[in-house]
Amino acid sequence: MHDHEGHHHHHHEHELEKGQDLKKKFAMRISHWKHHNEDHLKSYQEWAAKAEEMGYGKASELLKEICRKTEEQNALFQEILEIIESEK
Repeated sequence: MHDHEGHHHHHHEHELEKGQDLKKKFAMRISHWKHHNEDHLKSYQEWAAKAEEMGYGKASELLKEICRKTEEQNALFQEILEIIESEK
């Protein structure tokens, strides 16, 4: 006779570890996307100013709108990170 209980328990711990790994991966991915957006945002802002200088007022305004939407995305990413942090 052998013990299936120990095996089941081990499997359950492994599943918990896998779940924790996935949660960590999720948090890292959200953080990466947020930082990536921040890098793009800086570039959009620079090019909005340059577009204005070149006389492309409408293009500059559109880039500024993209900046606002990127900032909105980052606020949502930050909310997700706060949700993740609140579970720790």
